[in-house]
Amino acid sequence: MLPPPPALLDFYRAEAPEFQGKLLRAGLAIAAGATTTLVGSLSLFYGVPSGFKPVFAVVGAAILLYGLICGFVSLPRLLAHDAFVGVRRDALMVSSGTGPALVFPWDDIARIAHAEDRLVVHLRDGAPHVIDQKFGPIPVSHIAQKLEYLRRKAAMNLL
Repeated sequence: MLPPPPALLDFYRAEAPEFQGKLLRAGLAIAAGATTTLVGSLSLFYGVPSGFKPVFAVVGAAILLYGLICGFVSLPRLLAHDAFVGVRRDALMVSSGTGPALVFPWDDIARIAHAEDRLVVHLRDGAPHVIDQKFGPIPVSHIAQKLEYLRRKAAMNLL
């Protein structure tokens, strides 16, 4: 039996900005469709002529259906976008969301810095690895400081 994979000590998930607009649009369409359908069904209380009731029902249902389809199509794609930076006791894991995660042992990393809103992992022997991802509201400079701090702790076997 295989041993379990090493546990993550710290984890930063990259955001997927292309999905934010789609999910916002889906939420607004669901709210607007439900409200339109409700107004149509309560047309007697609002003084709306009864001839508009089927129009409100059809338009509201169409908008609601559009919102649900957009939401249910976008959400699995958002969850499948698995880009992250993870900290293990023995290594730094980097996944761009496409392909397997790269694992950089702490001994191979010279330093971790940031340049122009990008994380840069400087390797001891080789070109630096640039991580061009945004991590939600957390500034890249803060993440770089934290990862550099953890790299120094790993160098002294304190992780």
